[in-house]
Amino acid sequence: MKMNVVSFNFRTWFGADGDGINNYIHRVGPIFEKIFEAAPDIIGFQEVSDRQIVYLERLLADYQLVGQFREADFTGEGTFIAVRKDRFQVLAYNTFWLSPTPYVPGSRFEEQSGCPRICNVVRLRHRESGFIFRMFNTHLDHIGEEARVLGMQCILSELERLNSIAPFPAIITGDMNAKPESKAMTLCREFVPVPLKDVSAELTSTFHGFKQLTGIKIDYIYMTADLASRVVATGLWDSEKNGCYLSDHYPIWAEVQLD
Repeated sequence: MKMNVVSFNFRTWFGADGDGINNYIHRVGPIFEKIFEAAPDIIGFQEVSDRQIVYLERLLADYQLVGQFREADFTGEGTFIAVRKDRFQVLAYNTFWLSPTPYVPGSRFEEQSGCPRICNVVRLRHRESGFIFRMFNTHLDHIGEEARVLGMQCILSELERLNSIAPFPAIITGDMNAKPESKAMTLCREFVPVPLKDVSAELTSTFHGFKQLTGIKIDYIYMTADLASRVVATGLWDSEKNGCYLSDHYPIWAEVQLD
């Protein structure tokens, strides 16, 4: 039995009028064609707008979608996790803000940009094997390195807290807006209480700006050691048609052997 996990920065609808051929209205068909073709088990989406969530809810009928938007009034961009209903049962779900007050909607660190940031956490049971694990999905600040460090500390603190109550293997997906050698990602790699491994380390080009830039790695799939040791393959969704890409990021994936 294998499990396929994807991290996918969706490229928000907001402010995307200048995307030309890569405007969401042109990408939506290829995006869902790719999802239906690959049929991943779990997708961590970042940068989803209220207009885009309508497509996700209507077209991903085989998935349970959990998540929310990040502003204090629950609007704006959001992060969401899509879970195959026939393969996994959602046991618990939560969202917290990356801030000194994680359960105050819209809260943020002083060092941060004007954008609040959130993290989804879902506890899942694989229906066939009974295997239980947690998945975290997030999108760190796009401007300040210190804000990214504080945000990652917030996520790792919650991982440690949950693990102290009920330890389960864990996955962290997201657009971290940080290169592998950055302070935020070093903090993640060197987290002693719950050791983590970047199973997507070989994927060195994830953000490409619709091929306007030389690709850089800022998207990640981290796993605790018990899951990381079962990873059998990783890769990118790098399909393109007539200059239209799925996003300005390549969605990344990891396949895990569960049995």
